[in-house]
Amino acid sequence: MNERASRPRRGGRHRRGAATAQVGSRLWDLAERAAAEGLDRIEPAWTVWYGTAPGASMPLPPGPPPSP
Repeated sequence: MNERASRPRRGGRHRRGAATAQVGSRLWDLAERAAAEGLDRIEPAWTVWYGTAPGASMPLPPGPPPSP
């Protein structure tokens, strides 16, 4: 059996009436953002989907895919 499942749960931070915490903003992945901006300047019509894993991106050129 899961050890955590046997313990009683406390109320979480997102319950009604809970105090909110101030969270400061931060810039994530500065190198990746710079690379994305560079790609956007070079190929402005392309769509790029980014994932959370390192190197997880899928660039899609405009128009229909080439025929085999």
